[in-house]
Amino acid sequence: MNKAIFVGAILLVAGLAGVNFSKGTQQEITFLFENARIVTPNIIELGTSYATPILNNQGNVLVTPNSPEEDMLPSITVDGNGNIVVTWTHEISAMESDVGIAFSTDGGNSFQANVFQLDGYQYYADSAYVEGSKYSSPIVFDGIWGICLEQVYETGNVWLITDVTNPDTYQFISFTEGILPGATYACIEDDSWYWEHTFDVTGPVHFYIDDDQGMDDGWMLFWMHADTSRFVYNWDAESVLDTAPAQDPDMACIHDSDPAWSEDDFFYTVAQHINESTGRLEVTYKRCVPVEEDDIEFVAEQFYLAKGDTYDAAHPEVDAQGDKVVVVYMCNDNPFGDWDIKCAYSNDRGQTWGTSTVVEEHPADEMYPSVYMSGNSVYVVYVKD
Repeated sequence: MNKAIFVGAILLVAGLAGVNFSKGTQQEITFLFENARIVTPNIIELGTSYATPILNNQGNVLVTPNSPEEDMLPSITVDGNGNIVVTWTHEISAMESDVGIAFSTDGGNSFQANVFQLDGYQYYADSAYVEGSKYSSPIVFDGIWGICLEQVYETGNVWLITDVTNPDTYQFISFTEGILPGATYACIEDDSWYWEHTFDVTGPVHFYIDDDQGMDDGWMLFWMHADTSRFVYNWDAESVLDTAPAQDPDMACIHDSDPAWSEDDFFYTVAQHINESTGRLEVTYKRCVPVEEDDIEFVAEQFYLAKGDTYDAAHPEVDAQGDKVVVVYMCNDNPFGDWDIKCAYSNDRGQTWGTSTVVEEHPADEMYPSVYMSGNSVYVVYVKD
């Protein structure tokens, strides 16, 4: 039985030639025309699906109607016009996988779904809504900014969408072969628009886990210039904190109402870390304030948010609003050794923290939490065994 996805109620780039202006663990990449590759995918229309309010399925919509293969790893966002956008990995075989994108213009009552066929094996497709016009930026892009990994050629793709209702206008870009060696995860978040001051790059930030620069599943940030003419990447060489091998990266982005860049424009990052001494899983946390330090290795605030020699803390996810930030994760710190859901929270931008238990039933596993903040409310969903 194939997996299905439900939802409840540009510019020239691609190939990369590197110019190393060296600043610690940062490098600037300039796109050159001889190495550039704009990708024109073949579009497969899956059709339109509608909400069917039947028993036990109230308000749910099958986003991937008529899909002949496996659909997995979905992400969801909303664009500036209120359209809901769902992105996922569309797996055909062990060597071939594509990107699925669906949109709803009526609040989720119906979805138009398409699969975009690209060379190789695409995975961890993710999309975010970014609005560069809100910030001090030499080049503006307002729309959906998507990313994914490509396994066969150890690279990745980017897509830019200004009108989600017209798939023919989507712009796909492919990085050069080998730019993301051994990559295992990709992440981008709404409002991830920042200024990387060292090389004066302004645009969305991508968060990857890969093996570049001699890392073993290490942290890698791509700071994209909004016109996709260049980007800066920096990586965590672990001179401050052991962060690799890492899994499950996540971000949460904060901005104030002033278009100028300041210490009030920052983002939180978390990931799962495997402690190679104890074999235990732990949650790594970093807060990046780009105007103060834009190299993720050297940010001032970084530590293990959850760590123990006798238990595991895994699969973190972060969200934030204003000065408040929450990180949910699964933890087996109990006499039964089963998984519970914990929540670390802060009301002062991560300067002080408390921890609470979201759900704890024994013997039973509660796993893979996801979190959403709205005002003073925190919503957590999870899988129960």
